Amino acid sequence: MDKNRKRWGYIFDEKLDMLIPNIPRQKKFVKIFLILSLIFFIIALMQLYFLDKTSPKQIIFLIYSGGSVFFLLFLSIVIKVNISFIERKLKQLEEMTLPYEFEIHPLKDNSYIFCVLYYLLCLLQYSILN
Repeated sequence: MDKNRKRWGYIFDEKLDMLIPNIPRQKKFVKIFLILSLIFFIIALMQLYFLDKTSPKQIIFLIYSGGSVFFLLFLSIVIKVNISFIERKLKQLEEMTLPYEFEIHPLKDNSYIFCVLYYLLCLLQYSILN
C-alpha cells in the first residue's frame, strides 16, 4: 500500500500495512462534544431560571439549547460506540494471520449512519417546534 497516500482522519499502520481511523482524534471529538453539552446544559439552566413564560422567543431559545444538549450527548454516545467497533475490528485484524497473497481492505466509513441519524434528529426538532 502507498504510505504517502493521506486521508483526513486516517493514519497509516505499519504492522497492518493499511490506513486505519485515527482513534485518538475521535476520542478528542467525544471530549469536545461532552464539554459543549455541559456548557449548553448550564446555559439552559440559566435560561430556565430567568424564563419569562409569556415570551415565545425565550421559550424557543430554551428548547433549542436543551435540544442541543441532547443532540451533543447522543452524538458523543454514537462516536463512542463507533470507536469501540473500530477497536474491536482492529484487534481482530491484528490477531489474524494471512498469507501475503490476500489483502485486507480498509475499514468502511460509517458516515452514512451519522448523516441519517442527524437528519432524523433535525426532523424531530422541526416537528416539535411546529
